[in-house]
Amino acid sequence: MFICSFLRFVRSMFVRLFVCSMFVSSFVYSFVPSFVPSFLRFVRSMFVRCLFLRSFDVRSFIRSFVSFFLRSMSVRLFVRSFVRSFVRCSFLHSFISLFLRSFVRSFVSFVQCSFDVCSFVPSFRSFNVRFDVCSFVRSTSLVSTSSLSLSLSLSPPVVFPCVALTRTMVNAAFTTIPQGAFSHLQLLQFLLLNSNTFTSISDDAFAGLSQLQYLFIENNDIQDLSRFTFRGLKALTHLSLSNNNLQQLPREIFKHLEILTDLDLRGNSFRCDCKIKWLVDWMEKSNTSVPAVYCASPFEFQGRRVQDLVPRDFSCTSADFVVYETFPFHSVSVESYEFAGDRYASFAQSDSGFCAVYVWDHVELVFRKFQNITSRSAVYCKPVVIDDTLYMVVAQLFGGSHIYKWEEGPLRFVKIQDIDTTRVRKPNFVATFRVDDEWYFAVADSSKAGSTSVYRWHGNGFYTHQSLHPWHRDTHVEFLDVAGRPHLILSSASQPPVVYQWNRGQRQFAFHSLIRELPDVQMVKHFWVRNVLYLCLTRFIGDSKILRWDGQRYAEIQTLPSRGSMTVYPFSVGVRHYLVLGSDFSFSRVYQWDDLTQRFRLFQELNMRAPRAFSLVSVDNKDILLAATFKGNTVAYQHLLVDLSA
Repeated sequence: MFICSFLRFVRSMFVRLFVCSMFVSSFVYSFVPSFVPSFLRFVRSMFVRCLFLRSFDVRSFIRSFVSFFLRSMSVRLFVRSFVRSFVRCSFLHSFISLFLRSFVRSFVSFVQCSFDVCSFVPSFRSFNVRFDVCSFVRSTSLVSTSSLSLSLSLSPPVVFPCVALTRTMVNAAFTTIPQGAFSHLQLLQFLLLNSNTFTSISDDAFAGLSQLQYLFIENNDIQDLSRFTFRGLKALTHLSLSNNNLQQLPREIFKHLEILTDLDLRGNSFRCDCKIKWLVDWMEKSNTSVPAVYCASPFEFQGRRVQDLVPRDFSCTSADFVVYETFPFHSVSVESYEFAGDRYASFAQSDSGFCAVYVWDHVELVFRKFQNITSRSAVYCKPVVIDDTLYMVVAQLFGGSHIYKWEEGPLRFVKIQDIDTTRVRKPNFVATFRVDDEWYFAVADSSKAGSTSVYRWHGNGFYTHQSLHPWHRDTHVEFLDVAGRPHLILSSASQPPVVYQWNRGQRQFAFHSLIRELPDVQMVKHFWVRNVLYLCLTRFIGDSKILRWDGQRYAEIQTLPSRGSMTVYPFSVGVRHYLVLGSDFSFSRVYQWDDLTQRFRLFQELNMRAPRAFSLVSVDNKDILLAATFKGNTVAYQHLLVDLSA
């Protein structure tokens, strides 16, 4: 305060004395050159008068002089001189004020740059020079001149307007570093911010420091950083974040540090989970030198070096099935297929009885209606492509079943064959397969007097080949190959599943065995995991079972609760193995295979009404699960992967 008052006093006295002296000199300078010639002319005239009159009257001389001065010079010359002096001194005053302001600012900047004030003033912010200009033209009093003040702010730092190469801030009493706090220190090369109390650093806090090479932020209370904290530090080679409270670092936080050679992360409590997986990858691929960093949690990684971890130690990708598209109809079967480079899906509509064919639109990325095959009561629409020709087997409850062929000319399905109604009375499922390079399809008949029938392709149509398992009301047929031997497994409501094996000599299927553990099986589906064969048997009343083939027989390994289940569908998306188990009484459940326990674990529940069939379509980088529902709209679910390490 004393220094500021003293500066103001010196400045005020200097300005007033100097301006007053200049005013007087300017007035004399303007007045005298005009006054002297006039005065000499007056003297000359008085002298002439004295010569002619031969006398000199003092009173007459004084009266004539005063009269001459008032008439000739006083008003005009005095006012003009005064105005000139006033104007000159006004400009002079402005000049002096500007000079003093520049001088003081330069002095303050010199003092600030010469001494690191922050090292001994804990909450120093910056010098603040304030200059209030009051134009002298608007005031006629010399007392109301401009004021110049010098103040020192002790608030937390916002900006540091100084040209310097190094800066040290230790034990400073501020809690955050705002955006662009050092933007005026464009030549700064070394910055040390140790042992402070700040807990956060804003985005682009170091913007403008394109020459900074060394940055130390140690022994603070920082818990997290933004991915844009160090953006713009292209010349940074050494960065230390040691001894903070960091538990994780955002992905790509070091992306903008192109020439970083040394990074110190010691003394932090890193949680080694999916959020730090990217750092493990970065350390492995980067040339930056990083001293040993240790995990503080979770328990399985506690005390381990982060550098010793590998990406496979983390399981950071989760998945989810979300509704992708809804179709405005009920259905009892769905099959997907590929033909002529496009992806299709065929639905047996339970409300209209038609076979509806939809095609995938690669532009809109949805399924759109393509064709309808008119039928009375379709329960299954099974496509099969033979020699680049598309056929559709349409199984009906009434009016007989038929085979259709796709004709390119009229661009529609044309019926080419009827299936014998005496052999197929109440079809429930259709399966197509290939044995010894020949095409077959089998129809499971659920009528009391019916039997599962096998048909073989003869070049221009399908003809009866074999009847299997009569009088047992079969509900499903599953084809699988076990050790190079084709098998058929028939599910029935009246007895346990029956296994038939292909006899190459007779070119027919022969009875092989019964899966005796379970009666009343609605459907049997097989799947492979790491070259091991498994079966899933679903039941409408009772629990479903998972069986494993051990080379001699199928052994039960897991039980899945499934009241009211009529369909099951195992499928794989990438390296993930799933099994969806439909239910008429509750939510349908999606299970995921656990490689560690060799069992399925519950993954997700889906709300669908009376599902009857499922089919997976992989197209345009999308994995879509189609679900045919008997009491609700048919639904398409998309399989989404969620990266938990992002």
